[in-house]
Amino acid sequence: MADDPISTIYLADRADGSAIYQANMNLLYVITTYGALVFAALGSNFIKNAWALAFIGIPLWGLLCYQVQLLVLASVRVNSIRILEQKLLHGEERLSDPQKNQLGSDAGDRVSRVSRQPRCLAAANLAAFFAIGLASIAVALASLATVPKCSPAFIFGATTHFLLAIIFLGGLISLLRIKTLIGALGREGPYPCRSAGA
Repeated sequence: MADDPISTIYLADRADGSAIYQANMNLLYVITTYGALVFAALGSNFIKNAWALAFIGIPLWGLLCYQVQLLVLASVRVNSIRILEQKLLHGEERLSDPQKNQLGSDAGDRVSRVSRQPRCLAAANLAAFFAIGLASIAVALASLATVPKCSPAFIFGATTHFLLAIIFLGGLISLLRIKTLIGALGREGPYPCRSAGA
């Protein structure tokens, strides 16, 4: 009975993890489709208004920032699932330690997290992420480059692009520091650390 609440939380976390993954994939589809449409519009001179050209790439920055947020949330969810799995598998005699290492979120994390992946797989993962990210950024900046320099549309557009780029880089730094962020979750929250030893 003691493990029933943990099992319930575990199942809920697994469902949340699946939902986050699906949202992540859907967002990739949106980024790719919108980026392709913007690129096609720029290539065909379909859009001629300077203000539209200055801001048509802005949503790509927002989508990339949201993509980073989903990746951070997925990492936190994987960590939560791993903790619950370790609790559920602790003392389980029917599974050997190597078998425990081959199942669950920790096994998936070892082949999906860049820092833990085999080198060739890590290279493919980085190529996939940066190809979409860099292509989106290139399209966003290309749309701004078509605007007459020193015009009000260019100045406002460039300022907005710059601010969103800073926010995106801040999100990437947070993603790279995900272990630190997850560690902070264990020290901050509704459960004081001092109560652990009580």
